[in-house]
Amino acid sequence: MSQKVREIRLDQIEANPNQPRKLFDETKIADLAASIKANGLMQPITVRPLPRKVGEQGRYMIVAGERRFRAHKHMGAETIRCLAVEMTEDEMAVKAIIENLQRADVTAMEEARAFQSMLDRGYTVAALMKELGLKSRNRVLDRVNLLRLNPEFQTLVEGGNLPPAYACEIATLPAALQVKVIRQVSTGQLKTAEQVRHAVIALREALAQDDIFAAMPAATEKEVAVVNRMEAKVEQIAALAALGFKDNECTIAKKVDPNKVKGMADKLALIRNHLLQMEHALRAAAAQGEILAA
Repeated sequence: MSQKVREIRLDQIEANPNQPRKLFDETKIADLAASIKANGLMQPITVRPLPRKVGEQGRYMIVAGERRFRAHKHMGAETIRCLAVEMTEDEMAVKAIIENLQRADVTAMEEARAFQSMLDRGYTVAALMKELGLKSRNRVLDRVNLLRLNPEFQTLVEGGNLPPAYACEIATLPAALQVKVIRQVSTGQLKTAEQVRHAVIALREALAQDDIFAAMPAATEKEVAVVNRMEAKVEQIAALAALGFKDNECTIAKKVDPNKVKGMADKLALIRNHLLQMEHALRAAAAQGEILAA
């Protein structure tokens, strides 16, 4: 990999279209331009020579240092000090990503695009982690998953209006359901990452349940009749159970035949277990319905 520092005209340099960073704060660019004008360029930008035809002026693509390049344009400079390096497309992509990851203000979406660009080039997650010196596999997977967000929600993350922790959870949902959770976040119904996670889990479970029901045949007349009878029996049992108490005391315990007490208690225990399971299933369905309706 050959390299050489020299002054290159700004009109010979072009930005990298695959630059992970998409947003540049013009106020900060102006501040950087003022600093460079007062103190000089402390570190040259890195560029890659582009192929050219005989007789054409040499052209270069920025590998690292687009902010410094923009600052030079802002202050009207004609040239900028560059480190011209011969490198492959993959080497350029890796260097651009590494430079961006070293910035304090790198955004989650910038990381997501950077990681995905490397994966698109054939890198495995393990190879990407090794190349970039990352310790956590989840950091790569969570960031890449953000690209599944609706584009308008990616903009919210980019602008700091949607915490990455929220966005990582929401990104696991289909596009239509993402809108529901975002609405709950924006209206203050969901205020913590934990609340968002539980809402997302409930929506995923509701979606899975819908898939199961969609695959099931429609209820027969017989099944509908059974459910109707069960609803009636539940009402009757609730009424009968209420008659067995007076002033919060279980008066029925004093009136049942002593020879039948244990058998009746065992049957009630069995009924209780079934009712508890049914209660939990019904409450889960009710909760999912509330979230879906929100």
